[in-house]
Amino acid sequence: MNETLNEKVISCFYETSEDCVKVVDTSGILRSFNENGLKVMEIDNEEDVIGKAWLGFWKGDLQVPAREAFAKAVSGEPALFEGYCPTFKGTMKYWVVSLVPIIDDDDNVASILITSKDTTKVIELEKRINDLEIEVAKLHK
Repeated sequence: MNETLNEKVISCFYETSEDCVKVVDTSGILRSFNENGLKVMEIDNEEDVIGKAWLGFWKGDLQVPAREAFAKAVSGEPALFEGYCPTFKGTMKYWVVSLVPIIDDDDNVASILITSKDTTKVIELEKRINDLEIEVAKLHK
């Protein structure tokens, strides 16, 4: 079977993205995880996540936005949320998570493509800049 251009583009993105890229079925079960994503999430064994409920990985304050974003994606709309969540080894990271429905030939949502981008360094840099601006403002008083 020949891959279409779209399938080739998606496959290339999935395999080469530095972000954590996953495919989840419409019931919320993780079906695939890219190699770089396993590294970013500090997962040693793919079997620890495949077949598990994606929403189960979101705890605390992010549980509600994760559920809302998933429901929106299952209904056919892209969704986005962000916040702190630890990796499998407990490293706290700030994630920007996008969910995009994958539509089948019958215009039904077949699965969800989820991309989690680690933006921890950017958030920390912004905080340091903000703290520095506060200190400079105090000096000018």
